[in-house]
Amino acid sequence: MAEKSKILIIGGTGYIGKFIVEASAKAGHPTFILVRETTKHPEKSKLIDNFTSLGAKLLIGDIHDHASLVNAIKQVDVVISTVGGELAADQVKLIAAIKEAGNVKILIIGGTGYIGKFIVEASAKAGHPTFILVRETTKHPEKSKLIDNFTSLGAKLLIGDIHDHASLVNAIKQVDVVISTVGGELAADQVKLIAAIKEAGNVKRFLPSEFGTDVDHVNAIEPAKSMYKGKIAIRRAVEAAKIPHTFVSCNLFAGYFLPTVCQLDIDMAPREKLNIFGDGTPKAVFVKEEDIASVTIKAVDDPRTLNKTLIFRPSGNTVSFNEIVSIWESKIGKTLEKTYVSEEQLVKKIQEAPTFGLSIELALMHFIFINGDLTNFEIEPSFGVEASGLYPEHKFTSVDEYFATLA
Repeated sequence: MAEKSKILIIGGTGYIGKFIVEASAKAGHPTFILVRETTKHPEKSKLIDNFTSLGAKLLIGDIHDHASLVNAIKQVDVVISTVGGELAADQVKLIAAIKEAGNVKILIIGGTGYIGKFIVEASAKAGHPTFILVRETTKHPEKSKLIDNFTSLGAKLLIGDIHDHASLVNAIKQVDVVISTVGGELAADQVKLIAAIKEAGNVKRFLPSEFGTDVDHVNAIEPAKSMYKGKIAIRRAVEAAKIPHTFVSCNLFAGYFLPTVCQLDIDMAPREKLNIFGDGTPKAVFVKEEDIASVTIKAVDDPRTLNKTLIFRPSGNTVSFNEIVSIWESKIGKTLEKTYVSEEQLVKKIQEAPTFGLSIELALMHFIFINGDLTNFEIEPSFGVEASGLYPEHKFTSVDEYFATLA
């Protein structure tokens, strides 16, 4: 069961405020009341005593004291103002404090990786104080260039390493949210991140390195099956540690799969012939990396995504293999020669693949296009929320629009 929202009531000793404080506390919400340091009003003192007897906590502050407001607001999920008419106009101060408190500090671990770089940029551009964990030096020119770009956007570098517990704890203590985008080879090492987050004790949200298919709904065959076991183990470890979290299941990176129209043996879009895995009818989901990053940043402090899996299924991005091919053909004005690869043929290709990397990619094709595991389940409120429904204001780049840039 999801934890109850933490509620701050400002004006809790007022006429309607006292009823709201009592209702909040009795409903089981962690309830906080902003109060001045002292009150000489005997009736208010009596009310405050009653509130504390119900389990409500007092936070010292004042609507005219910006720092105290921000400090109080950062401790809660919901703010209810019941100030009297004489203070109604002063709620602009509340708005300013809520805005400042809302710019959560975000640490990205793996920020120079494939999806990490998009998330760093989205976080900084959204106005969040953004931090990147980096090793002391990097000799990789491409990574050095990325880091220079990040700092130009205002992101700050924190020296540390996933294998250095003290540096992890030190970095985590400076932020509110931790996003891990480490690559597959470091996925299992996220247990070290979990331990550091537990010790730091201040993290409001952890997003482990997922950014793919919903691992709890994938029926993969080897060698992909073993890879997903590791991701599932990290999910269960996060839950067992009772760390507030969001699992981001963005499904497939458009920039990885669409430029070749899901062909694994070429490095550009086909214009003569192609392979279709299975019968081409199961639906898959392809999302542009910039869209994934922007929506991920929207979700980091959204109470609707707390302890949920954020699953991406925008309608214009959810298409079958046959539909992908049809869209591509419409862009190039040509009908391609199609070869349908049966499940039996695909399994044989996996077993005979000359490299481990290719066998993994082929195994992905199996659960995506044979099983249809990206879309063959309902997103139940008990475990997940759908990204485009949650953020209707965000305009996703559709598969059709993406292909228009390639034709």
